[in-house]
Amino acid sequence: MPGKSVFWNMHFKELFQLVYAQYGEIHHLTETEIQILLFLRDDSVYNTARDICKMRGIAKSNVSNGIRMLERKGYVSIRIDEENRKIHRLSLTEKSRPIAAELWQIYEDCQMRILDGITKEEVKAVYGFFEKCDVNVVKEIDRLKSEETR
Repeated sequence: MPGKSVFWNMHFKELFQLVYAQYGEIHHLTETEIQILLFLRDDSVYNTARDICKMRGIAKSNVSNGIRMLERKGYVSIRIDEENRKIHRLSLTEKSRPIAAELWQIYEDCQMRILDGITKEEVKAVYGFFEKCDVNVVKEIDRLKSEETR
């Protein structure tokens, strides 16, 4: 039987699908398009299709199709990186910024409901736990990579 975390992940995914479904229908946005808009909303240095695939775990074909549709709708602009012409940088357009802001508010409202009854100390402890796990994961990745190069 899969670990509980598999079911937790399924539950979160289902919740967010339900939360965004109505918004997506009204604004003619797919789940992937919504994910892309949310990803690009903070103008981070992570602004390529590859970044979205890697950090959100979305298939490359789905991200490519989502970007193409968002560009057609005037929600995303694409510019070629000045240092590496193979890299295409994505950014929200002025037209999509209010939509991304509204999507983010929906996300935050949902997150508040998820955290209902959980203290700030409990949230902090969970973050601390995962940060320690991440340090250990990175150490193990480095160890395995160094073994490969021997």
